[in-house]
Amino acid sequence: MLFFTPGPSQLYPTVKKHINTALDLDITSISHRSDQYKEIHKAVVDGLDELLNLNDQYTVFFGGSATEMMERVLQIRLVKHSVHLVNGAFSKRFYQIARAENLDTTIFFRKDGKGFDMPMEEIPGHADVLCLTHNETSTGVITPLSFIESVKLKSPKLKIILDVVSSIPVIPFNAAAVDCAFFSVQKGFGLPSGLGVLLMKNTFLQDVLTADDLGDDERYHSISSWYKYGSKYQTPETPNVIGIYLLGKIIHDMIAVGIDKIRAETMHKFNLIKKMVQAHPDLSMFVGLEKFQSPSVSTISVKGGSQRIVSKLMTEGMQVGFGYGKYKMDQIRIANFAAHSIKDIETLCDAINNEHF
Repeated sequence: MLFFTPGPSQLYPTVKKHINTALDLDITSISHRSDQYKEIHKAVVDGLDELLNLNDQYTVFFGGSATEMMERVLQIRLVKHSVHLVNGAFSKRFYQIARAENLDTTIFFRKDGKGFDMPMEEIPGHADVLCLTHNETSTGVITPLSFIESVKLKSPKLKIILDVVSSIPVIPFNAAAVDCAFFSVQKGFGLPSGLGVLLMKNTFLQDVLTADDLGDDERYHSISSWYKYGSKYQTPETPNVIGIYLLGKIIHDMIAVGIDKIRAETMHKFNLIKKMVQAHPDLSMFVGLEKFQSPSVSTISVKGGSQRIVSKLMTEGMQVGFGYGKYKMDQIRIANFAAHSIKDIETLCDAINNEHF
């Protein structure tokens, strides 16, 4: 079965080999305080820095999921007022967590399928952080880098926290403009779920550590406790060791392929999907403006409903995602991650082209 679902999604081609190696090496049984684990942890930190061209600007922390990372960054003591750009279910979730943390909040909405771009409404001068979703998985809308950069230029003291769950690593973000980013591994990295990764810029981290008191050291997953152990390539408690090991191996494999090649192929595959949609009488891109169309998650409206196309593709060994939430029966979502080869996308497009729905 080929999985074009937007998460969990298709496994990266080398994952099975690495899982077998991990089992042969008893990776699942090693101590998270051992030198062997420290090497695994360090390999991911160094690999992310190289793959994403972070230039040693960020510190890496491991948790359970991207949703946990949303919560952790909004529990930072220096964050009193958060601004949220909401244009789908996951950016809305970020806002809901801020409300649950009793933060003062400002929210800007866009209708489903719409994106954020210049000019931007006035952001309160006393706001501490801007929380936005780089790639809204529920609707297939991307936030242009030019917009993020313009906000940072206009409000340099405002810390930008970026959800890159379904954009990393195939869609770049500007490290100079982003103070914090987080993701989980079951989408863009083609791995089993159960691992969240937080990238915090070192300048932001120092401010956070200064603001935190010692009591946070005893809290489950605070930035200060993560840093205390992370500086030694460890975690506060026993982590998802095999997940971290596999992430390090996949990062290494991606570096060997070359991130520029991976990103170029992503755009080529995206263009194949768009061409297929444009030629099909029963399909249309949900996101109208090209500058807001996500290359990694295409949301497609289906005349007559999505059930038939999803069921038909299943019989041919391919699974695409239904629409999200209220759009479940009206749309499909097609993931286009590094784990999906050009041949995979061509096979999917050919199968869809041969059917009317």
